[in-house]
Amino acid sequence: MVTSFQKGHSVCMRTLAILLFFWLFGDVTMAGSAMTSSALPVMEITFEDDLISAQLVDAPLIDVLLQIKKHFGFKAHYYGDLSEKITLSFNEWPLDKCLRRLTANQSLSVASRPAARPQEDDGAREIAEIWVLSRNPKSRATAGSAPARVIPPPAQTNKGAAVADSSDEKDIDEQENLLLDKILDNPNADKATQRQAIQDLVDMGDADSVMTMASYMANADNELRQMLVSGIGSINNEQAIQILGLVFEDENETSIRKTALQQLAKRQSDPVAKVFLDEALNDSDQEIKSLAEQLLAAKGTPGK
Repeated sequence: MVTSFQKGHSVCMRTLAILLFFWLFGDVTMAGSAMTSSALPVMEITFEDDLISAQLVDAPLIDVLLQIKKHFGFKAHYYGDLSEKITLSFNEWPLDKCLRRLTANQSLSVASRPAARPQEDDGAREIAEIWVLSRNPKSRATAGSAPARVIPPPAQTNKGAAVADSSDEKDIDEQENLLLDKILDNPNADKATQRQAIQDLVDMGDADSVMTMASYMANADNELRQMLVSGIGSINNEQAIQILGLVFEDENETSIRKTALQQLAKRQSDPVAKVFLDEALNDSDQEIKSLAEQLLAAKGTPGK
């Protein structure tokens, strides 16, 4: 009996030891697996009617925005480096709240329209189009770089010569960007020099010029920002209207918002510009609201 008990006890101890081993090391393995898993990006987004739920861990902002855009079908315009990593968890957020929370570190502009669904209440609106502009200074290298100087095409000699010319063109672009940084990213720069640099960009008059000026709007100098908004408004293209709308919606300084609104009013025949002007009629800033009424009345558009 004693022998039997000792054998049984020995077997039980070995069994317990094995179980303890797997319990301890099994947990370590699982913990290690969990740590490895948590280190990987997570992007789980679900949609229920018009509500969004998500579990995001180091998910690139642009990927999240593209998935939401694909589901809702609105138009979207993205400018600059939007690879910011998002870690956020939320449940059943409406689209507007979701977009504004996701782009809290960027510039977001939203154009809405009357809701198309008949079951919606009168006056309900839905998002038709968005513009997202990166506030990352590195974006100047992607969406806001200075337009390249015109360089004659390489001579038809050999492939090496063409590569050399291409390298020279890149060096010139970098030099021009550095020069613009010294002028437009420097609060102590001479105003006349800044004004001339902006005019040079206006004279180029293309989308890259608009984005270059927009990339310097983070400057704390209100006078410079006024000049930049006026410069953007002097270029008549789609990008200029979108950036003016972004400035109008995101800017805190009333005088700069007024300048953006005045520039938009010059193009109120454009449907996008008209959206911003109409939204200004309901702005919380009475000065903005009054200016919008004046601008629309001057063009024969009755205020709302």
